[in-house]
Amino acid sequence: MLSAWLRSCLSSCLSLTTTILSSVAAVFATQRDIEGEVKRLQTALAKHNKLAASWTSSITKFNTALKEIGDVENWAERLEDDMRTVVDTLEMVHKGTVTAKQ
Repeated sequence: MLSAWLRSCLSSCLSLTTTILSSVAAVFATQRDIEGEVKRLQTALAKHNKLAASWTSSITKFNTALKEIGDVENWAERLEDDMRTVVDTLEMVHKGTVTAKQ
């Protein structure tokens, strides 16, 4: 009777061990898949960061160019105003409304 009980215990232990090992193997396989996905996501994130940095650089350069255009436009407007003043003054001198200082 004892030997039948021992066989039953050994059979139960073997079955339990097989189930546990199967579950552990599934856990390790899932962990390996997760680690692979993490690596793929890290690579994609690095590419995304490089692209975002490139866009930021391009936008900064574009913004600087726009500011420079605005500066040139402002400079041209001031130069035009100065030239109008000079022309108006010369016309007044030519008409004799303003006497030139000698």
